[in-house]
Amino acid sequence: MIPLKKVFMLEENQTISNLTSANKDNDYTRIPVFRERVDNIVGIVNIYDLVDAKADESLKKYAQEPVYFPEYTPIENIFSKMKKDGLRMVVIVDEYGSCSGILTIEDCLEEIFGEIEDEYDVVEQKIINTKDGFLVDADIEIEKLSEAIGTTIEKAQEYETLGGFLLYKFGYIPQKGEKVIYKNLIFEIKSRNSKNIKKVLIKNA
Repeated sequence: MIPLKKVFMLEENQTISNLTSANKDNDYTRIPVFRERVDNIVGIVNIYDLVDAKADESLKKYAQEPVYFPEYTPIENIFSKMKKDGLRMVVIVDEYGSCSGILTIEDCLEEIFGEIEDEYDVVEQKIINTKDGFLVDADIEIEKLSEAIGTTIEKAQEYETLGGFLLYKFGYIPQKGEKVIYKNLIFEIKSRNSKNIKKVLIKNA
């Protein structure tokens, strides 16, 4: 757990501009926001939800309600819930309901399995959980993607990565916005160049 005094957070009525300025040297993806007191965290802002936000809008508009866990909850139980619901950050509270810190999926893994290898950090960077689904780098390996999103994507000799899988499915280099459905998922092309696919949004069909 990251103790409250070490958590980078902002007051919910501060603006997108305030966040951009305060976060420029940190480059955090998820920022907790509090109401009145720092031990009253009421939301978590994902910077990828702010792409179309106006600079003078308040963080409160984009904050998602956090999931809270009591301090005494076993770490294995928290990890299981986070993995099941696709959570990347939760808030830990004491017996009085005051926030004592935050916990990330990485914290859970380090606590349970020991220090995380660099390989996990790479996967975390390649998969971003947004309100619309998973924004994924197309060069991620199929096996690692399947494990991360909880859906098995078939492997074949023709490809090793998500980009290769989609090129195989489309049969050509798709344009931005084109979609293909596989099992219970929609794969939408978010960016590409003249030779390959760069980023893909994966969401439930």
